[in-house]
Amino acid sequence: MRKVAGKVMENMVLIRFLRGGYKMKGDWKSTASSTKFGGRWSEKYNKRPSGATVSADKIRMLDTNELANSYRQLSVDHNHVTVGPDKRSHGGDGELIAEKEEKAGNHIVGFTDEINKALEYEMQNYLDMVANGREPPYLPKSSIGRQSVSV
Repeated sequence: MRKVAGKVMENMVLIRFLRGGYKMKGDWKSTASSTKFGGRWSEKYNKRPSGATVSADKIRMLDTNELANSYRQLSVDHNHVTVGPDKRSHGGDGELIAEKEEKAGNHIVGFTDEINKALEYEMQNYLDMVANGREPPYLPKSSIGRQSVSV
């Protein structure tokens, strides 16, 4: 079951990055005192690390797919699955970036109704396969894959 839970959490992180929000699209906000585009960006922030101009259609924290794709199962035991950025993200700064965003209220990981439903679905699918004498696959049924993250 922990194989399934960890992969579901990784997939949910990718979904959150693609929509720029934890619970709904665009709910990740800037902590700057003066913002633009509905509070998503600092007034002073005009150019992204990729060189792209900041505009209303851009997604926070998704300038490159490096941070989103770095989220992995960091630890797994019989009671817990911890998912977070690994050491290779942003030259080793991925953990600091994620921690800063979490402290600012831009949550990346965690349990919501959405993830609880996804986990329930995947675990039921896993149990159904075991009950029917089939070997469950390593990846969950709803795996979206790492190639779908883009800017």
